Amino acid sequence: MDRKLIAMLLVASSFASSAFATSIVNKLITKHHSATASMTKAHKTTKQANTSYVDFSGSWVGNCGDNEPFTTVIENDFSYITLDGEESIIGAGLQGKYQSNEVGNQYSHSSFEWNKDGSALTMKGVDVMKDNADNSAIETMLSTFTLTMKNGRINLDGKVAGLEDLNEVQEPITIHCVFNKKQ
Repeated sequence: MDRKLIAMLLVASSFASSAFATSIVNKLITKHHSATASMTKAHKTTKQANTSYVDFSGSWVGNCGDNEPFTTVIENDFSYITLDGEESIIGAGLQGKYQSNEVGNQYSHSSFEWNKDGSALTMKGVDVMKDNADNSAIETMLSTFTLTMKNGRINLDGKVAGLEDLNEVQEPITIHCVFNKKQ
């Protein structure tokens, strides 16, 4: 698996919080195309009084360096974040999804947690994938990313490490993306 595909896969799967089938992933990854229905229960986000946190809500255009820019929609409050319609609970431990199609299978597990003052949202994830071809490797990706807001822009910074079976794919990859509010 090449470096660019690994980076895109992990940015998307971590950023999308176990939502492998979200539109962010579909925009970044062309390797897998179909997905099973979401197991996440819908929740209407509401602002909580007396709780300080960054509001990342809005429509954003993201750029991760050499990748083509892409659009994503975020809604959040202190307890929930919705990324392109896929919702995750913040502070609830690991949340997961399973996707299977004629090409392969994937398990995605992730967690979201605020830092102490609510100025940064950290996402940690693990993805396990296997193509349906005989003797294909089990690919495992571990990632951690942090979302912050600076000067009206969202910064996504993180690291990704990968294995094919028990062999390290390469050194961990550092990723930096900037999201500008869509006009």
